[in-house]
Amino acid sequence: MKSKVNSFAKTLAISWRLLTEGELFLLFPEDDPRDVLGKEMTPEIGDLFSGTAPASQVVIGKHTWRLATTNGFDPKFSLLASALRDGPWDELLHGWISLLSDFSRVEDIAKDLVVELVKAWDRLSFLFELTKIAGRSSGQEEMLHMIVDSLAEVIDAGDIIISVDSVGGRTTILSSEADFSIPMELYLKIKQASSPMSYSDVKRIYPEAERIYADVDDLIIAPLPAPEGAYGLLGFVKTNKGEYDASEAQLLASVAEHIGALIEASQARHSREDAERLERELSIAADIQANLLPVRLPEVAGCELSAHLQPARRIGGDFYDVAHLRTGEPILMLADVSGKGMPAAILTAVVHATFHGEAPYQRDPAQLLSEINRSIYPDLEKAQAFVTAAVARIDSDPLRVAYSSAGHVEAAIWRKRRQWIEFLPATGLPLGVQRVLSCRTKEVALDPGDVLLLYSDGVTEAENRDGEVFGAQRLSDIMEAVHPASAADQILNILKAVETFCRDLPLRDDLTMVLLRAEDDDADETIIPFVFSSDSNAISPFVEWAWGKISPFATAGGTPDLVDEFTLALSEVVTNQSKHAYDRSSGLIMGRLSLSSKEWRADLFDRGEGFDPFIGEEFEMDPDDPPMNGYGLRIIKSALDTYKYERQRDNRNHWTLTKILMGEERE
Repeated sequence: MKSKVNSFAKTLAISWRLLTEGELFLLFPEDDPRDVLGKEMTPEIGDLFSGTAPASQVVIGKHTWRLATTNGFDPKFSLLASALRDGPWDELLHGWISLLSDFSRVEDIAKDLVVELVKAWDRLSFLFELTKIAGRSSGQEEMLHMIVDSLAEVIDAGDIIISVDSVGGRTTILSSEADFSIPMELYLKIKQASSPMSYSDVKRIYPEAERIYADVDDLIIAPLPAPEGAYGLLGFVKTNKGEYDASEAQLLASVAEHIGALIEASQARHSREDAERLERELSIAADIQANLLPVRLPEVAGCELSAHLQPARRIGGDFYDVAHLRTGEPILMLADVSGKGMPAAILTAVVHATFHGEAPYQRDPAQLLSEINRSIYPDLEKAQAFVTAAVARIDSDPLRVAYSSAGHVEAAIWRKRRQWIEFLPATGLPLGVQRVLSCRTKEVALDPGDVLLLYSDGVTEAENRDGEVFGAQRLSDIMEAVHPASAADQILNILKAVETFCRDLPLRDDLTMVLLRAEDDDADETIIPFVFSSDSNAISPFVEWAWGKISPFATAGGTPDLVDEFTLALSEVVTNQSKHAYDRSSGLIMGRLSLSSKEWRADLFDRGEGFDPFIGEEFEMDPDDPPMNGYGLRIIKSALDTYKYERQRDNRNHWTLTKILMGEERE
């Protein structure tokens, strides 16, 4: 700045010389007048500077010397001038000194502005640096250390403090080695603040601060905002002379907001990484658990086997397995480990390995369960867990099952000859309840067409949105409705019944089934089971599905019109079930199509209100005055060869619809 003012003054000196034939000098407080004036310096001129001269001018020889000062501007400087000519030189000098003062002041402002701009640029650069710090750090604490180090380079502070909540307490980071701490009471109060707090604010809400921070000249402190509340606080502390101004308080607020956002992003990133890592681990565990299931079920003369496992989560505590005695007979096991997730999955692997180690040597299922319990009891006791398990040995000639259950849900048997379902209760306590397990084995003969179903409680305890469970009654209904079908189709329809019952509600427990169907040599027709919701919007999809299943059975003796007639009758019946049996409320309609080259038959079941639509249906129709209702029943009668409705003793509706194909003797 001084050099620029001097340069400006030299230009003025040239003009002064032309006007007055005298000299003009610019002097700063640090200048020695003798060095500037040289031989022109006299005692009289010295009196001008010392203020002892009677006026602001003296006459020395031919020259009249005048002195003009800046009247308090900083930095102060003076104009010393001599003139040989008379004129209004005082006014001109004071005008010039004012001009130089303004010029100097503009230079000072420009200099301050440059300083502030540099400072602002440093702070903007720091805020930009914050965004990069988050990407370079491996964790939240490392990120906060890097932030404090960067802040120390741009903030005039004796100390910078960041204190945030952490597991078990707080994490505090300082930019210096000073022992600066914030009591928990004050920390919690600052976290509740809505804006930065000054030193006086801190002393107001926490009077002890004046004693604790006696060596502190000033401080400003702000909460680190979080979506709910605050993560912690950020503070600038001055221990040298001075106070923080408004711009630094504004910077504090801005930096605190950025740090809060970075903490939020860091926590979200680590949560996402943890979730992704857990997902990878669960995926691996699920693959391992799936690989523990048998690749194929055994082929046993006279019967058909099928199984299904659907965990409620990625991994679960249910499993089924197959082993063989040394004499070749297969042994089935279905088990349910208490609990869910990874702990249950680990225990299933233990039970699985123990089952395979013991099964070849234990023909008696009850003894097998006792040996498994003996081996795994210490592990189950440590884990405070238990296991329910059902074991069945299959003997093929004659077809029999030796069955034992350690606290497992009842197995279900559909008896074709009696058209009835019986349940096999548990024969002992769950594994892990007692060190020595006592179980019994029950021998069960299976006749052609009989079905044995082992299942977990996830089937019968599946809930809908009303809190109602699927229950053993619905399981019995669906087994009776689909029983002649293949083992795989029966399991598929039990699953569909559970899913339809639960609607879009996810499973709360694992769902596992193993089904054994004794083959029936008398079967000469194709059985296609079905189950669907009684909601009216489910009727059309069912009818379209039925049309597609029946169409391949239309022979040369029968035309596609027969398919249309039969499915039209089906449509009318299920519409009546939806409208009258369930009064358009939600329920299950289930049954089977029995299709052959001779006839088509549909059996439909529901557990709605009883009604017989055929009572009193015989009436003459006047073509000039047709009835408003009754067309559906006429369609059913005209499209079918036989039709029957029965209200069964267990309060179920059963419809039987039959269509005899052309070329066969019709009833």
